[in-house]
Amino acid sequence: MISRRDFLGQAGEIAAFGAVAGAGLSKLAGSTNPNRGGVVGRSEPPTRISRAPKFDLEITITGLCLFWSPRSGAQTIQHVLMVAPGGNVEPHYPRVFYDAVYDGQGQAGQFWRTVPLEGTELDLSSYGQAKGTTIPTIPDLLDISWITQQQGLPDIGNPTVYRPNLGCRLSLPYGDIKTDKSDGWVLQAPLGPLGPKPLVWRVVWTIKGIDTAKGLLEWKDNLKPLKSGTGAAPIEPLAPLKPKGGLIQLTISNVILEEAGHATQTAAMPPACNTQLPHFQSFRDLYGPPGPWPILVNQTSCPAGAPPQGTPYSCLPSGGH
Repeated sequence: MISRRDFLGQAGEIAAFGAVAGAGLSKLAGSTNPNRGGVVGRSEPPTRISRAPKFDLEITITGLCLFWSPRSGAQTIQHVLMVAPGGNVEPHYPRVFYDAVYDGQGQAGQFWRTVPLEGTELDLSSYGQAKGTTIPTIPDLLDISWITQQQGLPDIGNPTVYRPNLGCRLSLPYGDIKTDKSDGWVLQAPLGPLGPKPLVWRVVWTIKGIDTAKGLLEWKDNLKPLKSGTGAAPIEPLAPLKPKGGLIQLTISNVILEEAGHATQTAAMPPACNTQLPHFQSFRDLYGPPGPWPILVNQTSCPAGAPPQGTPYSCLPSGGH
């Protein structure tokens, strides 16, 4: 879909071109006097403006992220809140990674861009032909709505609901959803053990058929500072991304520093038996009050004494409203 700004820009160019062309044709026609039997000049049909091909945007999301849903009504935008935990929890770093080939640097798979997202909103909700369509429920996502249901969405420019422990906010339109699950996590107190239940640790959100005038993913209107009332941090100017093979892939993570990277984390080692997922309690910094909070424990038949490793075992995304 063409934006209003692009439409006005193109309309202005077309109008300017028409004025110049019209003046030229008038001058040309005026050089031949009809009273002397000259031939009146004819204008050519306007040149057709070709649009760039559509492309898909694939967004992989891992880490300490909350897929926030409204309590009532159809949800047409998916908000993802990235927690900035306080207290004794190791700091988390919201980042977006992408192959530098998209901004014209080298060949695919050689270099990756790393863009910090602390204190920002990445709003991609205007993209996609299906925007306005109801967002589907993500299957097997850890549901913490019973914790978050009393709280509103931390909103830009609204200090009454802004959360100081909100690191970043991502907004998405309707998309196709694929998930990966880590096995054996048991939700314990205060609800009591529910038995082994596979939980999602990675969500892949694909927005199909993006239609822009230039065929590019622009950052300038999509990446904005979160307004906290204390001043907005400057946003790094980023080059627009050009799809390759009709696709742009972004990886967004909110994990501890040693797990941050462009390659999506995999379960290289299983967690130790009865390993508790410690970082989940960081959501209390965003929503509070301090408790009681659920305990997640891994109860798979894993090698005794193996240390927990990888994003699936230290940071799980969750969903609530």
